[in-house]
Amino acid sequence: MKYYVIEFIFVCYLVFLVAIANAATIEAEDYNQGGEGVAYHDSDIVNWGSTGLRPDEGVDLWDIGDGVVKIGSVKPGEWVAYDYNFPTAGTYKITLHTATPNDAAGIILSLDGVEIKYWQALPNTDAYSNFATVDVEKKIDPGIRTIKIQFAGDSSDLDKLDVDLVEESPVVALPGSTFQVFDYVTYYGETGQKIQMSWDSVANATRYEVRLYNQERGVIVELEENTTPGLSITFELPYSGHFVGQVRACNDEAMPICSEWSLSTNPEVASVNGENRAWWLYGYVAPPGGIDFLTNP
Repeated sequence: MKYYVIEFIFVCYLVFLVAIANAATIEAEDYNQGGEGVAYHDSDIVNWGSTGLRPDEGVDLWDIGDGVVKIGSVKPGEWVAYDYNFPTAGTYKITLHTATPNDAAGIILSLDGVEIKYWQALPNTDAYSNFATVDVEKKIDPGIRTIKIQFAGDSSDLDKLDVDLVEESPVVALPGSTFQVFDYVTYYGETGQKIQMSWDSVANATRYEVRLYNQERGVIVELEENTTPGLSITFELPYSGHFVGQVRACNDEAMPICSEWSLSTNPEVASVNGENRAWWLYGYVAPPGGIDFLTNP
C-alpha cells in the first residue's frame, strides 16, 4: 500500500512542477527599464513611495509590509510596461492583483500595443492594502511581448501580475519537413520584366513565402511582396541576369512555422521564350508540385 502512496505523491509532485514551469509572477516594481515614456508614464518625476527602490524614476513604489511592494498613488493615464517571454504558443491567463476603495477604478491591459482588456470597474476592496484579482485569457504566440498596464478612472494600486499557460496550442505540422519549390529563370533585357511564380497547394499551409536570388550579384533580391495565401505571385525583375526562385509553405494558426529553405529533386526547369535554361543549374530541385517562371510576351 505504501508504494502506491509514494507513487501518487510523486505524480502529484510532477504535476506541480509542470504547473510551475508554465506559470510566472511579475512583481509590479519590476517594470521595464528605459525611463519615462518608454518603460512607464507618470504624471511627475518624483517617486513618492516608501521603498527606496528606483528612486530616480517617477513610478510611486510603496512598501506595505510582509515583503509586498506595490505601485500606488496613481493617476488616470499613467502606465507601466513589462516585457515577458512567452515560451510557447497557447492560451494564457494574465491575472492582475489590484486594490482600491473606489467603485470606478479601471485598468487597460494591452499586449504589444493592442488593447486586450479594459476593466472599467475593478473590485472594490475597501482599502489600498486589500488585494483582489481580475484576469483575462488570450491566445498568444511565442516570443517576447510587451504587457502594458494603464490606469484609468479612480485610483487603484497594483501588487503583481501572474502569467499562466492555460492550454498549449498544438503544432500543426506541414507535410514533410522540406516542402520546397525551387526553380529559376534567365533574363537579359530591360528592367521591369514581370515574372510569375506558381506552385501546388500544401495541406495545412496558411500562406507561402517567396524569395528570389540573383546569381551574378550573389544577393537575395528585395521583393515588394514576398508572402501570399495564394498559389502564385507576380513581380518585376529589378535587373537582368540569372534568378533562382524558392517558395516554402508556412502555417500561422498555431504558431509561425515554415518548411525549410532546402532543396529537393524534380527535373522540371523554367524557360524564357521557350528556351530551356537548365545549362547553368547544377542539379534539379523542387517538391511535391512544381514552379514556373512565366515571362510576359
